[in-house]
Amino acid sequence: EKYEEAMASLAQMEKRAVMAESMLEATLQYQSGQVKAAQPSISSP
Repeated sequence: EKYEEAMASLAQMEKRAVMAESMLEATLQYQSGQVKAAQPSISSP
Protein backbone atom coordinates (compact mmCIF):
# COMPACT_ATOMS: atom_id res chain seq x y z
CA GLU A 1 0.00 0.00 0.00
CA LYS A 2 2.63 2.53 1.09
CA TYR A 3 4.95 1.44 -1.71
CA GLU A 4 2.26 1.92 -4.34
CA GLU A 5 1.45 5.36 -2.94
CA ALA A 6 5.11 6.34 -3.08
CA MET A 7 5.44 5.10 -6.66
CA ALA A 8 2.29 6.98 -7.69
CA SER A 9 3.49 10.26 -6.20
CA LEU A 10 6.92 9.72 -7.73
CA ALA A 11 5.34 9.22 -11.16
CA GLN A 12 3.29 12.38 -10.64
CA MET A 13 6.40 14.39 -9.75
CA GLU A 14 8.23 12.98 -12.76
CA LYS A 15 5.35 13.96 -15.04
CA ARG A 16 5.43 17.51 -13.66
CA ALA A 17 9.20 17.69 -14.10
CA VAL A 18 8.95 16.57 -17.73
CA MET A 19 6.22 19.13 -18.38
CA ALA A 20 8.27 21.91 -16.77
CA GLU A 21 11.33 20.87 -18.76
CA SER A 22 9.50 20.90 -22.09
CA MET A 23 7.95 24.27 -21.23
CA LEU A 24 11.40 25.65 -20.43
CA GLU A 25 12.79 24.25 -23.68
CA ALA A 26 9.95 25.81 -25.67
CA THR A 27 10.50 29.15 -23.94
CA LEU A 28 14.22 29.09 -24.70
CA GLN A 29 13.63 28.18 -28.35
CA TYR A 30 11.04 30.96 -28.63
CA GLN A 31 13.38 33.51 -27.06
CA SER A 32 16.33 32.55 -29.26
CA GLY A 33 14.02 32.80 -32.28
CA GLN A 34 12.95 36.28 -31.16
CA VAL A 35 16.56 37.37 -30.75
CA LYS A 36 17.45 36.14 -34.25
CA ALA A 37 14.41 37.92 -35.68
CA ALA A 38 15.23 41.15 -33.82
CA GLN A 39 18.85 41.17 -35.04
CA PRO A 40 19.10 40.96 -38.84
CA SER A 41 22.50 39.72 -39.97
CA ILE A 42 24.45 42.95 -39.53
CA SER A 43 27.72 41.12 -38.91
CA SER A 44 27.72 39.56 -42.38
CA PRO A 45 29.61 41.62 -44.99
